[in-house]
Amino acid sequence: MADVDQDGDLDLFAGGRVIPKKYPRSASSLFLRNDNGHFHVDQANTRRLREIGMVSGAVWSDLDKDGDSDLLLACEWGSLRLFENEKGKLIDNTSEYGLAEYTGWWNGVATGDFNEDGRMDVVASNWGRNTVHEAFRRKPLRLYHGDPDSDGVVELLEAHFDVERDAWVPYRNRLGAARAFPFIRKRFRSHRAYAKADIREILGDTLEAMATLKADTLETSLFLNQGDCFTRRALPPAAQFAPAFAVCVADFDADGHKDLFLSQNFFATPR
Repeated sequence: MADVDQDGDLDLFAGGRVIPKKYPRSASSLFLRNDNGHFHVDQANTRRLREIGMVSGAVWSDLDKDGDSDLLLACEWGSLRLFENEKGKLIDNTSEYGLAEYTGWWNGVATGDFNEDGRMDVVASNWGRNTVHEAFRRKPLRLYHGDPDSDGVVELLEAHFDVERDAWVPYRNRLGAARAFPFIRKRFRSHRAYAKADIREILGDTLEAMATLKADTLETSLFLNQGDCFTRRALPPAAQFAPAFAVCVADFDADGHKDLFLSQNFFATPR
């Protein structure tokens, strides 16, 4: 919540995440304006928030030092999204501030002036570097998704780039991939044959019906506010040992400087 239109009461952003059975297609987010204690959907701002991605975290903060609250979002299989507040109108300036290039599995976001230059910096939690994906980080991870059989359920196939083969290959094994795409069992009669194939050979014509998302940044990161852009720094190794979610900013040791507390760990792993 924040007083976006500066009329003395708090307005509300509600982040949309995912449509059931259609991951990673995002539900639209909402902006609700507070008029004398009554909330109503601000249609103009809500249109600007439509299909912005799967929102995992949000924070209001005056990032451009103009005296009002701007909206910053953490999105999964996307980038941080920055909406500057221009007299109550939310303007997507993600690319202008250099944030669009850092796609990841962003989970949470918070702000604080960490280098004490008078500008609010950003900390965003992510998946970290202690995962099976670390060995394939030369190129962004990919997520192929679509509904090729038109049954209303979105099918997924995760992929990474195999440098030795110069090709995109699936992360899932033959049995796992066949649960989403049953034709794989018939196309590849053995695990060996499947393991030698790349994404195009595995999905065939189905690939044309699939959209693609990417993630090239998995580190939990600090984004320093330079005024007209943000520069990214990965947090120290201890912050990368496990997926991080909530980000809490405070002066925990009472030394006059901002500190961070991260909630970490994730137990719903496949193995």
